[in-house]
Amino acid sequence: MSEVGRLLQQSLAAHRVAASARNQRRPEAQTLLAEACRLRVAAQALDPSHTDPAWASEQTVTSPGEDTHEALMAFYRKKGCI
Repeated sequence: MSEVGRLLQQSLAAHRVAASARNQRRPEAQTLLAEACRLRVAAQALDPSHTDPAWASEQTVTSPGEDTHEALMAFYRKKGCI
């Protein structure tokens, strides 16, 4: 797996854990969302043109036709992570 793929995989894992922790432990969820965002930004910095196949493989995370990266970055901006 590429470094970009590893970062994206870790980002999605942190995001999913945050989603399950959101109602029980809000500070923990915020920390996990910030980490998910940091990892995604690192992947973006390594591959700003999204040429790594890992970007395409995560497209099943959001609705068809929706750019997963852009959707998650918009979510992180809304939550104040960036």
